[in-house]
Amino acid sequence: MFRRSRSLLLVIGLMAPVAVLSGPASAAGPEAQGSTISQDLQLSATSGVPGDVITVSSASCAGAGNVDQYLSVHLVTGTAPDEELAAAGSSDGGAAGAELVVPDWADPAQPAVVEATCFTFGEQSDLSESYDPAPFDILPGAGAPAQLRTFSRTSLLAGQGFQVDVSGCNLAGADTVIVEVFATDDLTGRSLDAAFIDEIGFGIAALDGTGATVDVPLTNANFGISVNETAQSDLTIDGVDEQPLDIPAGTYLTVAYCAGETSSQSLFYEPQLVDITGAAPTGSIDLTVAPNSRTVDVAGADCPGGPVAVELDAISSADLFGPTPGFLRGHGTHSTPFRRARPATTLSSTMRLASDATAVRSGSARSTRAGQVVELNPTVDADGAWAATHTANFDDGVAAAFAVCGDPNAAGFYYDPQVARILVAPPVPTTTTTATPPAPVTPPPPAAALPGNPTFAG
Repeated sequence: MFRRSRSLLLVIGLMAPVAVLSGPASAAGPEAQGSTISQDLQLSATSGVPGDVITVSSASCAGAGNVDQYLSVHLVTGTAPDEELAAAGSSDGGAAGAELVVPDWADPAQPAVVEATCFTFGEQSDLSESYDPAPFDILPGAGAPAQLRTFSRTSLLAGQGFQVDVSGCNLAGADTVIVEVFATDDLTGRSLDAAFIDEIGFGIAALDGTGATVDVPLTNANFGISVNETAQSDLTIDGVDEQPLDIPAGTYLTVAYCAGETSSQSLFYEPQLVDITGAAPTGSIDLTVAPNSRTVDVAGADCPGGPVAVELDAISSADLFGPTPGFLRGHGTHSTPFRRARPATTLSSTMRLASDATAVRSGSARSTRAGQVVELNPTVDADGAWAATHTANFDDGVAAAFAVCGDPNAAGFYYDPQVARILVAPPVPTTTTTATPPAPVTPPPPAAALPGNPTFAG
């Protein structure tokens, strides 16, 4: 089942890593070394018109007993070197299988094939095994293709963004359009199963009828919060760290699809390659908190002409680890049509939060969370420098800054997200000592006078 959980990241940080550690793929039967599957891939149909749903299943990849498995399937059209991904789906374990939705933009005159991989989760590592491809015949639709997508641009800097306009999503139950950018130039999407491919961009928008416009920031900058768990199972902040943007120049795969919250189906649009020609100055920003202070200072540069929009988030440890956790943003363990979220088998001491870079530009991109959220528009000087300040209302927690220079879908860019620790030591109690004054001394009374005429010898 596809779960749209990316915008609802649980920040307690005790989640397993999302990377899928793949063993050597095997297209042979169960007699192959280490193989756990048979070549028993089943398709509910071997042909279909646009809109048809094809169920792909395998009895040997159904996760029987204590074995945790899922099936990842792709529909690939065309002939090399012009093959491209037309549909994708993943099973939720069990015998139900994965579902593919035939799109209306795929050329029925071109050959097509269904390719599948079985993933088996293990305690030490994970195994991926491939099935023999199954031919599939895409039949002509009733009219001209309606499932179209338009990119605002396909060449840009890392740290910038683009928009994708989609139309024609007639998938039952769909309410969302998602765009993902992967670190591969493989239009077939095969490499997404062969190994865990990093995601360098992500955008999401609600469907308006059968279409939507999706903002897609190209940034993998993020930050982490190290967590300690005491013997009493109390969580405390151990430290914070920042990971700057790191996207080399190159060509990257972009896929767009529409889906529903509870649906196991996704309708794919034609994939697109985008070119990264360099990097914007996304690291020209710093957030600091002076020792033993609540004052948060954030300053940036390299944004001549501005404007700059800043979101300062401050959240106490009590709210961060409370029943309504904060920082519900960014990328985390999630399921997509390409892969299921890895089940939690180990505890992690660090929670990693990627930038939801569209937060400042779109209120709908932010999730409800505890803590303080302050939106600022600092003055930008002629050289492109700016600064902003916020004072938190707690003594123990973290502060984060998300900033945007200008229009990132044009010449602007998203700054790297920043994080800093807020920790004010409690005042040291003092004891005031009051000196007791000495008791007053009473002088003795004068001696009584002697009568007569006293004489002195000498």
